Amino acid sequence: MPPSNIRLKKTGVTALRNEAVDRIIEMAKPDAAILWLYLERLNGVFDLTSAGVLLQMDQSRIEDALSTLKDAGIIDGPIHFSDKVPDYTAEELANNRKDPIFSELCMALESALGRILKKSELLTLLDIYKRLSLSCGTILMLIQYLGKTPEKRLTMKELEREACRWADAGITTEEKAEEHLKTLIKKRLDMNEVMKIMKLFDRLPSPSEEKYINAWLSMGFTPDIIEIAYDKTVLNTGGLTWKYLNKILEIWHSKNIHTLSDIEREEQKTKRNNYKKYEIPASAEADEESLNRVKNYLRERKGGS
Repeated sequence: MPPSNIRLKKTGVTALRNEAVDRIIEMAKPDAAILWLYLERLNGVFDLTSAGVLLQMDQSRIEDALSTLKDAGIIDGPIHFSDKVPDYTAEELANNRKDPIFSELCMALESALGRILKKSELLTLLDIYKRLSLSCGTILMLIQYLGKTPEKRLTMKELEREACRWADAGITTEEKAEEHLKTLIKKRLDMNEVMKIMKLFDRLPSPSEEKYINAWLSMGFTPDIIEIAYDKTVLNTGGLTWKYLNKILEIWHSKNIHTLSDIEREEQKTKRNNYKKYEIPASAEADEESLNRVKNYLRERKGGS
């Protein structure tokens, strides 16, 4: 007998595009499907070695799966991942530091870290500079952003990971980087606002909380709308229940309810439906009237006897 009533445990939120899900199902390629889930979970950037170990695939299988996803139009452009960084001799590194552009990047990174770069850090920065199609100004903006982001400590691993994300997203020029940073900064401010709304002051969100909030903001909800859903959650559950709050917003999103006027319109519709549901039918009213006449007749008869 096949199993029934199976429920999936939820530990966070990863939004999946329905169109991509349909294509994955149609392709019936297990390697491509599991790699796509892995990419979605890590926002499109992954370490080849770690992916191979976790997914139990060798490099050729991963490359074939990537090609399948690209051919199907599920992923765009090149997929940049951090593999083993090429090694350079001390003389080669010294020669690269004479490059005015790379030298500027080194000084900016040393200023952000507050110390001289180690050889491994020089190698990683040089790999970013040579391998990814990011302009010098774009890399400088990325270094400055990560150096001032409270929720992300500036490390070479984070710099490399974020640089790969930018390269995959086509954020390769100063103009595109500026627009992207505006979006990121607004998202950070919105996240802080949501934390305040939920009375979670003076701390950063946990990884799971951050995933929930990012998912809500990605759905198009503003902090004031999330506050309405939070208020409903507290009224119905007695406190902050993340899953309950997430369910409200998921339902609203599925009904394309994203603004205050959308919510008011939906609530009016619900009230009308409830009124119709509990409205006494005409036949029931007639039956009740007949019953009252019988009661009055019996009362009068009893009084007359």
